[in-house]
Amino acid sequence: MSIPKPVRISATIAFFGLFLGAAISCGSGGDNGNGGKGNNNGKPDGSGVYIKGDGSTGSDCKPKTCAELGYSCGPNADGCGNLIQCGDCTGTDYCGGGGYSKCGNPNYAADGASLVTCTPKTCADFPAKTCGQQSDGCGGLTPACSTCTGTDFCGGGGPSLCGTPATGTDGGNPPCVAKTCSDFPAGTCGQQGDGCGNLTPSCTTCVNPQFCGGDSSKPGTCGGDNGKGADGAIVSAPCTKKTCADFPVGTCGQQGDGCGGFTPNCKTCSGGQFCGGGGLSQCGTGLPDGSVAPDGASQGG
Repeated sequence: MSIPKPVRISATIAFFGLFLGAAISCGSGGDNGNGGKGNNNGKPDGSGVYIKGDGSTGSDCKPKTCAELGYSCGPNADGCGNLIQCGDCTGTDYCGGGGYSKCGNPNYAADGASLVTCTPKTCADFPAKTCGQQSDGCGGLTPACSTCTGTDFCGGGGPSLCGTPATGTDGGNPPCVAKTCSDFPAGTCGQQGDGCGNLTPSCTTCVNPQFCGGDSSKPGTCGGDNGKGADGAIVSAPCTKKTCADFPVGTCGQQGDGCGGFTPNCKTCSGGQFCGGGGLSQCGTGLPDGSVAPDGASQGG
């Protein structure tokens, strides 16, 4: 019995449809245990870098930016085993002064006014007849305290004092010997009166977060990062560096110490795991079930 022509055409179309479907199924390689995403096996070194189905490379870990982490200074972990630089602090701010890896300075108000103050000396704090400018003990200078008159000259009555000394054997006045920074206590900061009516160069420049006069036990010297002065007065709130022990158990890679530096490598991932594969700065394979490819490499998603 002959098959009507329309029926033969329908059967032919159905046959080729089944054949084409089988070919596509065989060519795709199926689900491959990865949700149909093709060959996503990672490198055997457990780096988390893998080959996608389209042949391109990718990574399971998405690194964080400084803005996402909320940090404004120093090196910090990006959550994937690397460090990113979040910037430098300016002015009186220092890294950690505003919190972990944040710029700030608890010694200063927003307008730059010092909250932990050094009380500057005035001419009234020096002996009578003190001449010339003097260090105010806070890194600045007093106005000229006295102008010597007549035969008096600055230094003639002693260091930074007006006076006329006894004449020398040659009939002249002995000269005033100017002091240098080496004549002042170690660590003296700023310019000093040289005892002869002039000024020395700046003897020491304090490095933030220290400031001139910041140590209440040693006026006129640098201080302010040692917590308290000898009299117990708080002169600074120093930045306390974090160590690997301060981060969650299993944290991998280097971390920012919160004060502008960084920790050593806290943990090295192994066994097909990579840093960031188990969460921010945590070892893992990048898959919810923690499975690995047959060769021990991480499987990407």
